[in-house]
Amino acid sequence: MIDGVHVIKLDRHRASVLAIDIQTRLVPAVEDGEVIAKRASLVLQWLQNQGAEIVVTEHCSDKIGATLLTIPSEARCVQKTAFSALNEHSVQVIAPSDQVIVF
Repeated sequence: MIDGVHVIKLDRHRASVLAIDIQTRLVPAVEDGEVIAKRASLVLQWLQNQGAEIVVTEHCSDKIGATLLTIPSEARCVQKTAFSALNEHSVQVIAPSDQVIVF
C-alpha cells in the first residue's frame, strides 16, 4: 500500500487491454474526449509493445463510427449492439488475462 492505496504491478505476460467504444461520434460527447483518446492511443501502443493483448469494442460502428484510436494490427476488434461491453460477451472471452486494463 502507498498512502492508503493498494498498488498492483502490471505483469505484461498476464495483462490485456479492453478499449471500449472510443469511437468517432462518442468521443466529442465526452469532456476532453479528444485528449483522452490521444492519450489512450499512446498507452495502448505502449502496452501492445510490452506484449499485452489488445481488444477493442465498437458499438454499432455503422452508426457511431469507427474507433478513433490507432489500433495495433494484432488487436482484436469486437463488434457489439448492446451498449455494455459485457452483455453480449463475457470479460473472460473478450480479454481473458488475469489483469485487464479497461479504457
